[in-house]
This record gives sequence, structure tokens and C-alpha cells, in this order.
Amino acid sequence: MRAAWFTWTHLLAVASVVAFAALAVVASAGHVDSVDQDLRRTAVVITQVAKAIVARPDPQGHVGSFSGSFPSGHMVILLTCLGGVLLLWRERPPAWAWWVAVVAELTMGLSLLLLSMHWFTDVIGGLLLAVPLLVVAASPRFLTPVHRTAPHSVGSLS
Repeated sequence: MRAAWFTWTHLLAVASVVAFAALAVVASAGHVDSVDQDLRRTAVVITQVAKAIVARPDPQGHVGSFSGSFPSGHMVILLTCLGGVLLLWRERPPAWAWWVAVVAELTMGLSLLLLSMHWFTDVIGGLLLAVPLLVVAASPRFLTPVHRTAPHSVGSLS
């Protein structure tokens, strides 16, 4: 069986490029500003409501009516993004790659502490929240479709 010259993946890539170019034109003209503002407001409301449940002041003692310091969203986002990239790269990333993610996470945590943006427990809370997200993402239910390959090797096309 001969490999197709143009596949559905190629079509998806071309469609994405065309959609990106169209969105860039529309966005640069300011036609989507109201939609972007509505989506931003929605994301802010969801985030702020979650932080309001804990309502923990930051190291400077500030806590708004809909904000808080626990957990550190910086920590959650960084580890889940780095871990997600590693899991997309390989089904079982090598240990050294995970150590790179850990070093980046520790660097972020120390920076947040040195800048007095979060408490130590906020940083640990963000880390602890990210780990189960990565465990679920690393489960066969999620990884198998991502890393599924053809049952035969490239050299044995039949």
C-alpha cells in the first residue's frame, strides 16, 4: 500500500493556517474585541470565584472580594503545560526530560517566593494540584489515542 501524498492531517494543517490568517486579519481590524472581552470576563469570573472560596491574602496582605492567593495558578499552569508537552512528545518521556520540567517548576516556585507573590503553601498547593492532572493525562485512556501508530513498520508496507 502506497502512502498518500496529501492526507487529512495535511488538510487540517492547511485549514489551520488559512483560519489563522483570517483570524489575524479580523483581529487586527478590531472586529472581535467585544468577543475577546466577553471571553476574558468569563475566564476571570470563573478563576476569581474559585479563589474567593479560599480567600487567602497574598504575602502583602491583599485579598480582593473575588481573589486569593491559594493555590498558585502559575505553578499549576507551568507544570501541566510542560508535562503535557512531554507526554505529546513521547508516551513515556525519559527521566531526564521530567527533571527539566521539575527544575523549571522549582525555578518558578522560588521566583514566586522571592518576589513575595505567593506563600510557600500556595506554591506547594499549585504543584499538588498539577500532579493529578498530569497523572490523568498520562493514563492509557488519554495517551493511547495520541501515540497510536500503524500496526506495521514503515519498511513493511503491505
